[in-house]
Amino acid sequence: MWLGSYNEGQVLFLSAWSNTVLAVLAAICVVVLVLTVLDLRPTRPRWRAVLLFTLRSLGLGLAFLFLLEPALELRDVEREKNRILVLLDGSLSMQVPTPSGASRGALAAEAAAALSAALDEEPEQLLELVLFADEAKPISSAEIEQAMELEEVGSETGSLSRAQRDGTRMREALEQSVARIGREKLGGVVFIGDGADNGILGGRNPTGAVLDEDTRRMLERLEVPVHSLRVAPSGGLRDLSIASVAHDDFAFLRHRVSIELELRALGLANTAVQVELWENGTRLRTQQLAFGSDDERQSLSFDLVPTALGRSVYSLVVPAVEDEALLENNAHHFVMNVIRDKIRVLHVCGQPSWDQKFLRALLKENPNVDLISFYILRTNRNLSVGSDADMSLIPFPKRELFEEELNSFDLIIFQNFDWAEYIFRSYLENIADFVQK
Repeated sequence: MWLGSYNEGQVLFLSAWSNTVLAVLAAICVVVLVLTVLDLRPTRPRWRAVLLFTLRSLGLGLAFLFLLEPALELRDVEREKNRILVLLDGSLSMQVPTPSGASRGALAAEAAAALSAALDEEPEQLLELVLFADEAKPISSAEIEQAMELEEVGSETGSLSRAQRDGTRMREALEQSVARIGREKLGGVVFIGDGADNGILGGRNPTGAVLDEDTRRMLERLEVPVHSLRVAPSGGLRDLSIASVAHDDFAFLRHRVSIELELRALGLANTAVQVELWENGTRLRTQQLAFGSDDERQSLSFDLVPTALGRSVYSLVVPAVEDEALLENNAHHFVMNVIRDKIRVLHVCGQPSWDQKFLRALLKENPNVDLISFYILRTNRNLSVGSDADMSLIPFPKRELFEEELNSFDLIIFQNFDWAEYIFRSYLENIADFVQK
């Protein structure tokens, strides 16, 4: 009964004799047996000689065995299962549909579920399922389908938010998972994804290139097989995406602001596209771009002058092209808060006077006022002995003021100003429209 608590045993030899001594003793035993055969050859009857040889052989064998000091080692062994690490790509690119109609994520979830079911039937294997994108999080087999639908799953340590799914970092996910599990417990690694990587691995190994030396050494150190299952088609993907957008969170009223963006086109060689800028549901600007290759990035910018205070929602939209794989990346929305920097005042005076001097000084003393003043010192009725080119006075910039820069002002003051000589009727309409707005 005392053997019931053990499940494994092993015979050991505790002899302290060296291998050389044991070899010499074994040779002596062989010599003794040979001499025994020679001594017993004339013995009759024959069975007696055989019996004597057998007894001497057993005696020598038992003596040699006792010399080796045999022992039985009993052990209670608990075997740990092999950990099969399955790294499942959960990035946004897995939402791209395949020619079959199903998304890459759906195919990956189906493959991961099948592998999980197969490993459940193997008593020596244990599945370690990890969802990765920018980061890597362990999930359970029951959460595979939910995870690939971009839903947050599991506990705080087992979920990936949508904001954490922009990237695909395969090597980082592998190293992080191996550090958590332990390399000595690892039995194998399986990658399931579309093969796209924008981490260390993708930066060092362009598409179609062999693995770099550092990555190969890292995989060799694992000392386990590493497999990959690609769920994306080999080619034919057409997609236009807004890769990045740079903008300020706030802008100053009637001050020019720039919005810069980068577009990426896949499978759209020799294709022209339109980029639109919208403000609160109204289209403001459009620009055209042409892509010359199947994988190209181009940058452009939109300039605008906010005319209303407060928060405004801006949208950058790229209309879908024919057979486009993913539409979610064709638009980018953001909020910009328009605030007042300074009150911009245009002061136009027909002639210098004490009133003009007082009003100008009053406005200049206010630090919240950005004042631009013009004084008419010479009219068309003034006599001049020289040409206009010899005059130090500049012509009154009516077109610049009342066409180009009019909407940049908050207040316009006309003081003792005879408009008829300088302002055309079209400028009056612009001023009237400015006042109404």
